[in-house]
Amino acid sequence: MFFDALNLINSDKIEVHIFGTGYLEKELKKYVEDKNLQNLVTFEGWKKNISEYLPIIDIVVLTSSGEGFNNSISEAQMHGISVVTTDCTGSSEIVEHGKTGYVVPIGDTIDFSKKLQDLIDNDILRAQFCESAYKRSRSNFTIEKMVHNYESFFTQLTN
Repeated sequence: MFFDALNLINSDKIEVHIFGTGYLEKELKKYVEDKNLQNLVTFEGWKKNISEYLPIIDIVVLTSSGEGFNNSISEAQMHGISVVTTDCTGSSEIVEHGKTGYVVPIGDTIDFSKKLQDLIDNDILRAQFCESAYKRSRSNFTIEKMVHNYESFFTQLTN
């Protein structure tokens, strides 16, 4: 879905970096080649500390059809990076649509590409989303808050 969305975007200022590895890597590389996107897309492989790379990233995308609480978009928002994601489980909990990024329906390549294009073209909006993402994530998704939520959850279970 992401690579199909890239084909719909009109911009000469795009660099795509794919981090991680997995069983689909070979297939994705072939798809990128078949779609003639190899000049835009770099497969970075597995990185031990992704936080080192986040300061140079403007937008993080997630096109999953199923996730739990996604650490990659959560971590991006903790670093003040706007996100365009599909509405898979957990994404709308992390990304506040229209304020810290965009959440689009799963499989909607057209809407996904429009939202991505919007953030690519609009530096002011992207900066606003980044600032909001940073503030919201630092308020809502801290380790302390997570521990407190787990404690509350387990207390409720045992009562």
